[in-house]
Order: sequence, then C-alpha cells, then structure tokens
Amino acid sequence: MNNSTIESKDASKFSPVGDKSWTCWKCDDLTPDLCPLDVVQGNVTIRGIEVVYWRYRRRSLLHSDSSKPNFPIVMVHGGPGWPHNYLLPLKQQACHGRDVYFYDQAGCGASSLPQSHSISIKDDYPWLLDPLYYATVELPALLYHLNITNFHLLGNSWGTILAQYYALDVYQKQKNINTNAIQKENNKGSTYYSSPTLSTTKQILQPILTSLVLSGPLSDAQLYVKEQWNPKDGDLGNLPPYVQERIKLLESNENYGSKEYQAIDDVLTTFFTLRTAPAPDCFIESQKGVNKEIYVGMQGPSEFTIGGVLANFNVTDRLSELDRMPVLLTHGKYDTMRPKVVDVMFLNLPLAERLLLKRSGHVSMIDEPKIMNDGISDFYDRVEASLIKGQVFEPINIEINDNNCDSYNDATDRNNLNSTCMEECSGTLSIGNDDTNKSVNYASSSSTSNSTQISFKFPQQNGKRGLAYNQLDYNILKHFPSVQWGYTWSPVAPTSIRDWEFSNTNFVPMIFSSAQCKSSILQTIPNVSRALLGFNEPNFVTQANLTPIQAANLWPILEKVAVDLNINVLVSPAVNYSPYTWQPVPWLRAFLDACVGCRVDAIAIHDYSCDVTYLDRHLRTYYEFDRPIWITEFACGDDPKKGSVEHQKRYMTSAVRYLEHNPRVAKYAWFAHKYGPKFENKLFDVLNEEGEVIWDVKGNTTVVLNELGQHYNQLSQHSGVIDDAYYDNDIESISKFLPWNNDSPLLW
Repeated sequence: MNNSTIESKDASKFSPVGDKSWTCWKCDDLTPDLCPLDVVQGNVTIRGIEVVYWRYRRRSLLHSDSSKPNFPIVMVHGGPGWPHNYLLPLKQQACHGRDVYFYDQAGCGASSLPQSHSISIKDDYPWLLDPLYYATVELPALLYHLNITNFHLLGNSWGTILAQYYALDVYQKQKNINTNAIQKENNKGSTYYSSPTLSTTKQILQPILTSLVLSGPLSDAQLYVKEQWNPKDGDLGNLPPYVQERIKLLESNENYGSKEYQAIDDVLTTFFTLRTAPAPDCFIESQKGVNKEIYVGMQGPSEFTIGGVLANFNVTDRLSELDRMPVLLTHGKYDTMRPKVVDVMFLNLPLAERLLLKRSGHVSMIDEPKIMNDGISDFYDRVEASLIKGQVFEPINIEINDNNCDSYNDATDRNNLNSTCMEECSGTLSIGNDDTNKSVNYASSSSTSNSTQISFKFPQQNGKRGLAYNQLDYNILKHFPSVQWGYTWSPVAPTSIRDWEFSNTNFVPMIFSSAQCKSSILQTIPNVSRALLGFNEPNFVTQANLTPIQAANLWPILEKVAVDLNINVLVSPAVNYSPYTWQPVPWLRAFLDACVGCRVDAIAIHDYSCDVTYLDRHLRTYYEFDRPIWITEFACGDDPKKGSVEHQKRYMTSAVRYLEHNPRVAKYAWFAHKYGPKFENKLFDVLNEEGEVIWDVKGNTTVVLNELGQHYNQLSQHSGVIDDAYYDNDIESISKFLPWNNDSPLLW
C-alpha cells in the first residue's frame, strides 16, 4: 500500500484524535446482557456522616420466577477509600431478579465528609481508620436502614476484609443469640444483634447472611505482600531485575511520592490491577472520588505493599468458623492477590469455591464482566436452591473454557485448560466435577457466539475415601456408603472378605512389622486384594521399629507377595513425625536409597495436625518422591484444644476438600479410633445389648454413627476435574497421577 492510498482515507476512522466526541470507554458497553434497570438513590446518617447508597432493580419482573427467593446483593467496594463506581458492571446481577445495592463508605465518593471537617481524619473521625468500624458499625446500620432480611454480601479487595470481619465478628457471633427473643418478636429464623449506632439495650433484627463472594480476596496481609515478590508466581517477582531493584530501593527509602515511583505504580496498575486500558468511565469516576487520607492510613501509600493499619491483618485461622457459609472466591490470573493468597483461604473455608478469571487483573468485574457475572449468578442460584431444599450447600469445582484458547501461548496455560477446554474452544464456564452435567446458558440471543455456559457436574465416588479401624466389619461398613476402602493394620480382615464385598468396600492388608513377614501369616492375605500397605510407622520404637536398612532388607518379601497375588499397588512404609531418631522424609530417603531397584508404587504418611494449611505444607515435603500419596491415618490429634467434635468437623471438612482436589493424593483414611481422652475423633459408637458403649464390635452389638461419622459420610467427593491450585505449574511431572478416578493400576 502506498502513501497516497493512506492519505485518501478518512483519518477519523482510524484515530481517536479524529473523533472529537470520544472521551473514554463506557462500563455499560463492556457489560454484556444488560437489561433496563431502575436505580434509586438514598442515604443514611451514621455517626454524623451521610452514607449514600444506590439500589438497582430490573425494570420488568414479568419473567421472574416467583418460586426463587432472589435475595438482594450488597456490594462492598475496595480501597479503602475507593468509591463504588468501578463495581458497576456487577449491576448486571439485577437482570437475574435480585436487587443490587452499592454504597460509598464514609469519607469517599458521594459519602464525603461534612465541610466542617478541616483538620484531619485522624483527629476528626478516627474511627474511619479502624477496619472494624466499617464491618461492625457502618454496614450493620446500613442493612438495618434498608430493612433487608436475607442477603448476599459481595466484597472486592479491601471489601473482602470488611466482609470477612462482618461475617466473623457480627453475623457469626450473633447468629444463634436469644432464641426466646426471636419467638417473642414472631420472626422465626431471624437472629439479632445490638446495633452500635443505636441503644445497646435494644435488640433489633439482624439480616441473615446467605453467602459471601470475595473478589480479589486476602485473609493475611503479610502473605499478600510476600507472594507479590515470589520469584515463581509473584507479579512483582517476575518483573525485569532493574525494575525490581528500583521498586525495592524506593520503598525502602519511603519515596512513594517521587515521580519515578508514581510512574512505576501507574504502569503496574495496567499490568495487575486493571488490565482494561484505557480505563473506562466507571473506574475513572472511582479514581476521582478516592479519599487518599483513608487509603494511605489503612492500606499504605501503594497498592503493592501494606503499610497502614491493615499491615497485620490476618483472619486465616478463623475462617473455619464459617462452617455453614457458602463462599465464592474469584481472582484474576494477573491479580495482585497471588494464587497462594487465595489458596490459603480456599483451604480454610469449609464451603468455598473458587473462580479464576484468566484474562483479569485485580478488577475482574471490568476485565471480564461476562464470565464474572455468570459465575456469580450461578453461585447465587445454587445457594438459594440449597436453602429452598433445606440442604447444606455443596461446593463444586469451577473451570473456564475460553473462546480464544489460542491467546494462551505457553504450554502451562494450555494444560491448565485441558480438563474442559474443548478442541473447538467453545467458550464455556464449567462448574463441577464429573461426567454428569446440566447446562444453563445466560447469554442473550444476540451474543450466542460469545456465550458463557455454566455446567453443573455432580460428584461421584472416586475411590479415595477410606477408614482406619482395627475391627472393621460389615456391621460398621454398611453405615459408610461414602467409604470405598479400609484397613485394620493387619494382613487379614477381622471377618469374612465377603462382608467387605457386600458393603462395596476394598480391604487393604498391611504387613505391620517384621513379625508379620512369616510365610504362615503371609499366606492368609486375601487373594482379592488390590493394594498392600508396608510397615506401620517404622520410625517409631512403639510401632514397626525398623531402620531404613532393615526395612529395605525385608522389602523383597512384600514384593513377592504383591507379585504372587497380582496386587496393583505396593505402598511404602507409613511414616509420621516421631519423638525418636528418624523423621519421616529422611527415613523414606534412606529407605529408597537402600532399597535399590525396589518396587514402591506409592508413599504412605500420617498427619494429626488439625490444620489444613499445615497439612498442605506437610504433603508437599513428599512431592520429591514423585509418587502418589496415601494418607493412611489423619484426624485431629496434635492439639488437645482442637479435640472437640466441632473442631474435628471443621478440620475434616477443610481437609477432605483439600485431599479430594489434590491430584497427588490417591487415598486417605480417617483414624476412627479414639486418639486420646481429649480427642473426639471417633466416627461411631458400638453398643451392647444393654445399650452401653463398648469397644469390641464382636458379638451381639449395634453400631451407631455419631455426629462426626455422619459428617464424614456427607462430605462430597471429587471425581476428576483437574484443579490448578495443586499444580504449581508442574503439569508434566504429575501427569502420571491423572485421572485418579479411572482404573489405573498405579493409583487403583
């Protein structure tokens, strides 16, 4: 093409400079499937400050389903001190029949401070620098003013901190208070709180928090800062070396106001905060309304570090308290909240799901509004459906199929899509974890080519879940339909193997110690066994008590048994942290070094930490052996303070979710014996003819599941969707472990 051809074109068609009317993109144009909405603005005065809110409602409700509850959604913006405007793409939720409320927190946007404010917030309104004020005073007062009864709460960034504080310190603490007062007020099912803005003697209705959506979330401020500098997954940790050096130098000298730091910050914002550039109108409006004094006082001077009052924020250990709260965690692939920040929350929230948006930064409601809106709406539908049925919400796994798979250029990204991204790249959001699915398409008819599809996939048995108990028989096994395998620390089952077959449970024999390596004992192993467990805790004097070399010398005996009985999986000796000489990983290393050429198909370990974050760290220490992991004993046993049924249930919920989703974990078994006088980890009671609890299941006895046993049965199972959270970008090295729900002889 020559220059004359170019000059003959209308330049205004090719350059924004030629379009005098263009100023910026519109958030409404970015948001698909918007319907006609009515908006009402209101305000409520809280501690002398006028807090402004907006309610969005679908103009026509002719097509609404009156059988659905459609609870309203309260949106909590980030910052702190950034007004709500940038969240406006989420007003599309109103098109599904739910009222959507936005509000500007005190001191920013439309909720600006009175003109009499002249000195500083620290002097005039010190509570505006207290995170708990927003959660325990402002939000409850707003909800009371709006007369909301049941609602969903959605927070972004700082808003996720506020939402967690509200759930833990207002709703969770007060949800069971004063049942008599509830009945007296004739408001069945409601709960109460004492409003900090009203008389403390007056009990008022507390709205029922139905769910949490936490977008770009964090539960640990220091982890948030640390992970940004992670050289593997961090956003700052992957910048060019010179840029990293300059950022660290400027921050160490606190030169946040320098032109250089501001220039870097502006560029990084387009990398990791808002990747839609140029910024659309709703984001620009938020920028105009920022209260910098609140932002700096609480967050610090930069989005990429924390130096204000939030510097020591950490509620990770409390998240398990939300044991009945459905939670959706959403985060962008390029988010300032790096994967491990979200992993920690996912592992500690009993009823959590996560949605990764693969083209988004921190503000994913602008970067990918359609997938975000569809995912949130589906989550709300399922939460409300479980309430209607009177059922506990069951989290499911979420994967994204993207129309433009070609945009992912590196092999890791392609593999991350391999579970659900079809060859034709059809553009779907898949939710769930097996081959049975139902689909709902929320896209309008005018945009079907770019539709996002929500697929529900319901759990099926995957063979992972087991029981460890020395007298397992049909009388017990028949009560555990969710259990597919078990063992008794013995090479033989305590009752006929037919009992196990009738209960559809696989018996797994164990060679407990060197004493069981006698041919007379080995000949009693059932010839239907599919796996064989090695020695039990050989690094304990009170258990198998074997050195690595002793175990290696005995191992050929187990190998021969496995060959003779056509056993698929020969599992290593089961190790645990020991008060004696050998610790587990060094013992296994020494054993494998001594047992040159030996067959060891899987690694067995025990864990009694009662902390799912620690469980994750513990398991990762065994990844070096590059074999499937069998957790043949786990329960709460290390901390007597966590021995209660409630603590056991919370840990069981989080741990089972983690073990079900971790592709390196082939099997796990709850330790069903009573661990000690202060630990309630038993799953059932054995009663004699007089109804007394006894230990021996033999004779005329009755087995009754207790609360913990019922809970173990009811926890959902994962059956094959690959979960990025446990990959560590190491797809190839664990490909041999997948899928774990087929008939692979390696995993059984």
